[in-house]
Amino acid sequence: MSQLWDIVQHLIDPLIFLVLASTYLPGTIYSLVVTANSQTLLSLSLFKDAWFARFWAVQGPLTRQNASVNAGPLIQLAYGTVLEIGPGSGEWVHLYDKSQVSKVYGVEPNKDHHEGLRRKIKEAGLSDIYEIVPVGVEEMGEKWVTRGEVDCVVTVSASFLPSEGAFLLGGWAGGEYGTDMK
Repeated sequence: MSQLWDIVQHLIDPLIFLVLASTYLPGTIYSLVVTANSQTLLSLSLFKDAWFARFWAVQGPLTRQNASVNAGPLIQLAYGTVLEIGPGSGEWVHLYDKSQVSKVYGVEPNKDHHEGLRRKIKEAGLSDIYEIVPVGVEEMGEKWVTRGEVDCVVTVSASFLPSEGAFLLGGWAGGEYGTDMK
């Protein structure tokens, strides 16, 4: 029975996420109308980014609260050159140990997150080593990071299950797989 309940929770979790995100639509529209931001209102891509940034400004800290127990200690293990995929507004940047990390490339295509991300980078004292990469990871090519340069990959995914705190610190932590990205 426990396994069945686990499956049901994992099926319902994305639906809860979507319903919760949809509640931020009216506020996003209102904000864009009040500020006369017609360019964002008329562009599906810009609107989507504004909507998600508004949603994540509230839900990001809550997700961090749920996932900190699992993700926090792993992020603190990051070393060398780090590729952080989807830092959002920077909920996790304070966990990087500057004595172990020499460079962080934060791949965040949503420009509506950049202001908050810059603020958290500065608060964490990482301005000299953290670079925001303003494209999606699939668009990076070798403009920002070259093959073999990355030592660790960090990404934290959203989960509303407090026991889960879904996370991934992958690839090259601890030198298990070398540093060659293939």
